Amino acid sequence: MKKILMISMVIGAVAVSQAQTLVDNFQSDSLGLVSGGATSGAWTVEMGTTAPPNIDTATIQNDGSGNNFLSIGGVTAGSGVYRALPTAIPGFSTGTIFFQVFANNVNLNVSIGLSDVAAPTDANNFASFEPQFRLNYNAGAPRFDVRNGGAFVDLTTHTAITAGQWYNVWIVANTTSDTWNCYINTGTADATAGDLKMSGIAFRDATDHNTALTTLLVYSGAIAGGSLAASVDNFYESSGTVLVDPLNPVPEPSSVVLVLSGVGVLMSLRRSRKA
Repeated sequence: MKKILMISMVIGAVAVSQAQTLVDNFQSDSLGLVSGGATSGAWTVEMGTTAPPNIDTATIQNDGSGNNFLSIGGVTAGSGVYRALPTAIPGFSTGTIFFQVFANNVNLNVSIGLSDVAAPTDANNFASFEPQFRLNYNAGAPRFDVRNGGAFVDLTTHTAITAGQWYNVWIVANTTSDTWNCYINTGTADATAGDLKMSGIAFRDATDHNTALTTLLVYSGAIAGGSLAASVDNFYESSGTVLVDPLNPVPEPSSVVLVLSGVGVLMSLRRSRKA
């Protein structure tokens, strides 16, 4: 029984790692503005058309240790970037998007989420979002909130944001019910029931029932000073509900072979002893 359990645990770990598809970790990008070609066209810049027009602030940065990430802010109107998901989350299904967020300061108004619009035409049109997760300055403190149908609501727990701290976020979107669940934690642990901050969050525009989610959005509203208020990194997607932290180390294929070989040897020895 112990051997069978060991095999199941190893195979399970490999299956989880294969189920999560990297969308972008920005490591192959150049530093600088997205509009200047930093992402080689993987992300499209979308600037607000409301007067006065905004400027592109989406920038690939490096933390000095070799890690690239995307930072964004706004000036007087909305600006943002979007890209297609490698695989759309179909209608009548559930899919999970994992990403990390980081508040550079308290002047926050940055949304990350999903859309059923393949090519949004105006970053001021936040109605392009379906699941919409936001870092915002509200009630005297930087907070996480979400768009629940027609209004933003603070997450019931874990609302305050500590500047300089990376947070892990899971968006579990259900295109059958047009709702999503939000999980947040820090560190390297997988999400658990205790990390569920809100469930049954209504899509922002739930009029197109059972429509596929095709596009990843990172938008910024107006921010005092136009600073690069927030950073995002390590986008992964998966089919179904997958609450694994994809940045956790999992057994390499060679390690799996070694473990299974060891199990085989043990089972052979056991058979020999019985004989």
